[in-house]
Amino acid sequence: VHEKKQCLDLASECLTEALRIFKLRHYDVETASTLHAFGRVLGKKLDVKAATECFEESIRLRKQSLGTDNILVASTLHQYGVMLFKSHDDEKALLKLKEALQIRKSNQGDNNLQTADTLYKIGEIFARKNNYTMAINCLEKVLAARKNSLGNDNVDVSNCQFSLGVAYLE
Repeated sequence: VHEKKQCLDLASECLTEALRIFKLRHYDVETASTLHAFGRVLGKKLDVKAATECFEESIRLRKQSLGTDNILVASTLHQYGVMLFKSHDDEKALLKLKEALQIRKSNQGDNNLQTADTLYKIGEIFARKNNYTMAINCLEKVLAARKNSLGNDNVDVSNCQFSLGVAYLE
């Protein structure tokens, strides 16, 4: 645990310095990428408030610099949604993940693994909220995409089958 915390502290130091330089030089794309990474680090450190600020600023900068339908915007929305899910803010997580899903579908299609990963998290939220019909609908699509891309014997396919089986039970 100490080693992991030390690595997160070192990551924070490095990202803080990178952020300072990128902001000073007005490098918005690099600033957004650094904020995305810093948001992930802060989320792992369980500093949800600071992570939220990083993710929201990263999303704003990425939308401004790259456009609202850019895959990097979707990546930050997805990571933000995952952090919110882990902190049990399901409503806000669902909003961020649905926005990420829309962008990923339009850029990468329904059978893309990143699209499936976002849909999987959405399915997990529905299951946690006891909305098993919606969870099953999401997870069946994820399973099809993962089998198509990874084959039947992949651990990600098995994890999805497990989640789907539990949802069917309920």
